[in-house]
Amino acid sequence: ASIGNSLQNLDCTIVPELHLGVSLRSFRSDKLSAFIKALLDNHPQQAADLCQELQSSYPIVLTRNFDTAKLWVKSHARGTERYGLLASSEGKRLRGAGIWVPTQIDHVNWLLKGKDHVDSSYYLEVAASEFKVQGLEVDYAIVAWADFRYLNGDFGYFRFRGTRWNHTNIKQRQQYQKNAYRVLLTRARQGLVIYIPEGSQEDQSRIPALYDGTYRYLLSCGIPEI
Repeated sequence: ASIGNSLQNLDCTIVPELHLGVSLRSFRSDKLSAFIKALLDNHPQQAADLCQELQSSYPIVLTRNFDTAKLWVKSHARGTERYGLLASSEGKRLRGAGIWVPTQIDHVNWLLKGKDHVDSSYYLEVAASEFKVQGLEVDYAIVAWADFRYLNGDFGYFRFRGTRWNHTNIKQRQQYQKNAYRVLLTRARQGLVIYIPEGSQEDQSRIPALYDGTYRYLLSCGIPEI
């Protein structure tokens, strides 16, 4: 609290133009960062143009079948190239699709152990959240997309609490959620598959309408479906 009060009392000026809105970590191309920024900023045509330029050096694909996503990363990785499963810390209802996002992971096992270790990223069973992979990278990634949803022409900000999805109105929390996907989408060095669940009509917390808009939006951003 004392730190927060001290910051509030500082005589400072916020300059939005100085915010680093893109990552330049990928050795493939800075176009990846530009593509992700356009995608998250709701500029689908710009994103589609960049995606087309990227595909030959950095494939990005889309699927609604988790098994298909797993086969894709396994078929693209060569030798010891590492692949892993990523998901937002707020993706609570991915559990209904068979994906659990743990609060804690064993970073050493996840990032360093081989294909014979059940806690390694290779097993595609332990989903690492944006907090767990900040500053870390794999060669190929599956990003399971659930909570940052595209509805009515723009992204909506939601958090699942108790038995329902609640709309997030606090601007700072909205920025956190958007930045979470910026982190997740920039963790793969060589290629990326985005998995959008089909949802279920029998589960009101996972009805297809919660996912279909995001799926259609990502298609409009030029991401090919597999």
